[in-house]
Amino acid sequence: MTKPKQSLKKVPAFTKEFLYDTAKKTEELEKNAKEIFKRCTYIISYIFSVFNVKNHYFWFNDNDSYYEFDMVLSLYKNKYNTIFYSTGSKSLGKSPSDCMIIDCNEDEADVWQSFPKRWLFEDFEQELTNGKNKFEEKIKAQEILFKTKESKKKDLISSAKKKLTKEERKALNIK
Repeated sequence: MTKPKQSLKKVPAFTKEFLYDTAKKTEELEKNAKEIFKRCTYIISYIFSVFNVKNHYFWFNDNDSYYEFDMVLSLYKNKYNTIFYSTGSKSLGKSPSDCMIIDCNEDEADVWQSFPKRWLFEDFEQELTNGKNKFEEKIKAQEILFKTKESKKKDLISSAKKKLTKEERKALNIK
């Protein structure tokens, strides 16, 4: 009889019930993982719909596998409050600046390749839609403010030019 070159630590045998229970629990976990994966897919698809992204090609960044169970384990282990995903090349033409919202905490949030983990547990649709509208309104307000400032600046320059004599304008190289 040949002995192993290394000493092996003996692993105790288990019962048929243990194997059966483990298989049953694994089956249940896989079923639940598919539901969680469906929820994530729905959230991302909804984001794409709200921002008019024509493609639903994406994958999750937190794991190396497409297998739903691996993705769910990754979500559990993820210390961040955000779920990250990537989009395929067919989604080009959109960028993070195109997919910004103001969230329920009044913070700016990029939902282009991530979404809050809390959306798994909440009805997020209204927040996303309202947040997109709020962000667009904020951008429009900033543009109006910028145009107003530029207009005031032009008016001030024009007014100052009118006050100058011909000689002063010529000396400053102003027509």
